[in-house]
Amino acid sequence: MPEGINMFLKSIYIHKLYDQFDYNIDLDFNFDNNFKILTAPNGFGKSTILRMIFDLFNNNLSSLIKEKFEYFILYTSYGEIKVNKIKNNNDFKLEILNLSADLEYVFDEQELKDYKIKKSFKNTLKNSFPFLVPISEDRWIDTRDDEILFNFEVEERFHIF
Repeated sequence: MPEGINMFLKSIYIHKLYDQFDYNIDLDFNFDNNFKILTAPNGFGKSTILRMIFDLFNNNLSSLIKEKFEYFILYTSYGEIKVNKIKNNNDFKLEILNLSADLEYVFDEQELKDYKIKKSFKNTLKNSFPFLVPISEDRWIDTRDDEILFNFEVEERFHIF
Protein backbone atom coordinates (compact mmCIF):
# COMPACT_ATOMS: atom_id res chain seq x y z
CA MET A 1 0.00 0.00 0.00
CA PRO A 2 1.56 3.33 -0.99
CA GLU A 3 2.31 5.84 1.74
CA GLY A 4 -0.62 8.09 2.57
CA ILE A 5 -3.27 5.49 1.74
CA ASN A 6 -5.01 4.07 4.79
CA MET A 7 -7.12 1.03 5.46
CA PHE A 8 -10.52 1.91 6.92
CA LEU A 9 -12.42 -0.22 9.37
CA LYS A 10 -16.02 -0.44 8.12
CA SER A 11 -17.59 -2.71 10.73
CA ILE A 12 -16.92 -5.45 13.22
CA TYR A 13 -18.95 -8.52 14.10
CA ILE A 14 -18.17 -10.16 17.45
CA HIS A 15 -19.60 -13.55 18.41
CA LYS A 16 -19.93 -14.50 22.07
CA LEU A 17 -18.03 -11.65 23.73
CA TYR A 18 -17.84 -12.67 27.41
CA ASP A 19 -19.55 -15.89 26.24
CA GLN A 20 -22.88 -14.05 25.90
CA PHE A 21 -22.92 -10.98 23.64
CA ASP A 22 -23.08 -10.89 19.84
CA TYR A 23 -22.38 -7.50 18.29
CA ASN A 24 -22.52 -6.13 14.76
CA ILE A 25 -21.10 -2.61 14.95
CA ASP A 26 -21.10 -0.26 11.97
CA LEU A 27 -17.90 1.81 12.06
CA ASP A 28 -18.05 3.21 8.53
CA PHE A 29 -18.30 6.98 8.45
CA ASN A 30 -18.40 9.76 5.94
CA PHE A 31 -16.11 12.74 6.16
CA ASP A 32 -18.95 15.12 7.08
CA ASN A 33 -19.46 13.11 10.28
CA ASN A 34 -16.06 11.55 10.95
CA PHE A 35 -16.56 10.01 14.36
CA LYS A 36 -18.58 7.27 16.00
CA ILE A 37 -19.79 7.05 19.57
CA LEU A 38 -19.90 3.61 21.15
CA THR A 39 -22.38 3.52 24.01
CA ALA A 40 -23.63 0.76 26.29
CA PRO A 41 -24.00 0.12 30.02
CA ASN A 42 -20.94 -0.78 32.06
CA GLY A 43 -19.73 -4.33 31.51
CA PHE A 44 -21.06 -4.75 27.96
CA GLY A 45 -17.60 -4.69 26.33
CA LYS A 46 -16.99 -1.20 24.90
CA SER A 47 -13.40 -0.99 26.09
CA THR A 48 -12.80 -4.67 25.36
CA ILE A 49 -13.91 -4.25 21.74
CA LEU A 50 -11.58 -1.29 21.23
CA ARG A 51 -8.74 -3.21 22.91
CA MET A 52 -9.34 -6.24 20.65
CA ILE A 53 -9.11 -4.08 17.52
CA PHE A 54 -6.00 -2.36 18.85
CA ASP A 55 -4.34 -5.64 19.84
CA LEU A 56 -4.96 -7.24 16.45
CA PHE A 57 -3.63 -4.32 14.43
CA ASN A 58 -0.67 -3.78 16.74
CA ASN A 59 0.30 -7.45 16.80
CA ASN A 60 -0.42 -7.78 20.54
CA LEU A 61 -1.70 -11.31 20.05
CA SER A 62 -0.68 -12.47 23.53
CA SER A 63 -3.03 -9.81 24.91
CA LEU A 64 -5.79 -10.57 22.39
CA ILE A 65 -5.87 -14.27 23.31
CA LYS A 66 -6.76 -13.34 26.91
CA GLU A 67 -10.06 -11.71 25.88
CA LYS A 68 -13.27 -13.78 26.08
CA PHE A 69 -14.79 -14.24 22.63
CA GLU A 70 -15.50 -17.06 20.21
CA TYR A 71 -14.63 -15.18 17.02
CA PHE A 72 -14.81 -11.76 15.43
CA ILE A 73 -14.70 -10.44 11.89
CA LEU A 74 -13.30 -7.08 10.88
CA TYR A 75 -14.71 -5.69 7.64
CA THR A 76 -12.19 -3.26 6.18
CA SER A 77 -11.73 -1.26 3.01
CA TYR A 78 -9.23 -3.98 1.93
CA GLY A 79 -11.28 -7.05 2.82
CA GLU A 80 -12.29 -9.19 5.78
CA ILE A 81 -10.20 -10.50 8.66
CA LYS A 82 -11.61 -13.24 10.88
CA VAL A 83 -10.11 -14.13 14.26
CA ASN A 84 -11.17 -17.44 15.85
CA LYS A 85 -10.31 -18.36 19.41
CA ILE A 86 -10.10 -22.15 19.62
CA LYS A 87 -9.94 -24.12 22.87
CA ASN A 88 -7.16 -26.71 22.72
CA ASN A 89 -7.12 -28.88 25.87
CA ASN A 90 -6.33 -26.35 28.63
CA ASP A 91 -4.94 -23.73 26.25
CA PHE A 92 -6.34 -21.59 23.48
CA LYS A 93 -5.24 -20.98 19.91
CA LEU A 94 -5.80 -17.92 17.77
CA GLU A 95 -6.59 -18.55 14.14
CA ILE A 96 -6.35 -15.41 12.00
CA LEU A 97 -7.85 -15.63 8.55
CA ASN A 98 -7.55 -13.04 5.84
CA LEU A 99 -10.76 -14.00 4.07
CA SER A 100 -10.04 -11.79 1.05
CA ALA A 101 -6.58 -13.26 0.41
CA ASP A 102 -7.29 -16.81 1.61
CA LEU A 103 -4.47 -16.68 4.20
CA GLU A 104 -4.48 -18.42 7.57
CA TYR A 105 -2.25 -18.05 10.65
CA VAL A 106 -2.56 -20.12 13.83
CA PHE A 107 -0.88 -19.28 17.16
CA ASP A 108 -1.09 -21.15 20.43
CA GLU A 109 -0.64 -19.51 23.82
CA GLN A 110 2.96 -20.66 24.27
CA GLU A 111 3.97 -19.35 20.85
CA LEU A 112 2.40 -16.01 21.70
CA LYS A 113 4.19 -15.84 25.05
CA ASP A 114 7.52 -16.62 23.37
CA TYR A 115 6.95 -14.36 20.38
CA LYS A 116 8.99 -11.16 20.57
CA ILE A 117 10.23 -8.95 17.76
CA LYS A 118 13.88 -8.13 18.18
CA LYS A 119 15.07 -4.50 18.19
CA SER A 120 17.32 -5.10 15.21
CA PHE A 121 14.39 -6.32 13.11
CA LYS A 122 13.95 -3.14 11.04
CA ASN A 123 17.66 -2.70 10.41
CA THR A 124 17.99 -6.32 9.32
CA LEU A 125 15.13 -5.93 6.89
CA LYS A 126 16.31 -2.62 5.48
CA ASN A 127 19.81 -3.98 4.87
CA SER A 128 18.86 -7.44 3.61
CA PHE A 129 15.60 -6.70 1.80
CA PRO A 130 15.64 -3.16 0.39
CA PHE A 131 12.30 -3.76 -1.35
CA LEU A 132 10.58 -3.95 2.08
CA VAL A 133 9.60 -0.51 3.35
CA PRO A 134 8.13 0.07 6.83
CA ILE A 135 4.70 1.72 6.80
CA SER A 136 3.98 1.43 10.53
CA GLU A 137 5.52 -0.07 13.65
CA ASP A 138 4.41 -3.58 12.70
CA ARG A 139 3.68 -3.49 8.96
CA TRP A 140 5.76 -3.44 5.81
CA ILE A 141 5.07 -2.98 2.12
CA ASP A 142 6.79 -5.15 -0.45
CA THR A 143 7.41 -2.54 -3.15
CA ARG A 144 7.71 -5.23 -5.81
CA ASP A 145 3.97 -5.98 -5.67
CA ASP A 146 2.57 -3.52 -3.04
CA GLU A 147 1.68 -6.40 -0.69
CA ILE A 148 1.25 -5.38 2.95
CA LEU A 149 2.92 -7.70 5.47
CA PHE A 150 2.84 -7.84 9.27
CA ASN A 151 6.14 -8.40 11.09
CA PHE A 152 5.37 -12.08 11.71
CA GLU A 153 4.59 -12.59 8.00
CA VAL A 154 7.93 -11.06 7.04
CA GLU A 155 9.71 -13.29 9.56
CA GLU A 156 8.05 -16.42 8.20
CA ARG A 157 8.38 -15.59 4.51
CA PHE A 158 12.01 -14.46 4.60
CA HIS A 159 13.15 -16.78 7.45
CA ILE A 160 14.29 -14.01 9.77
CA PHE A 161 15.35 -14.89 13.34
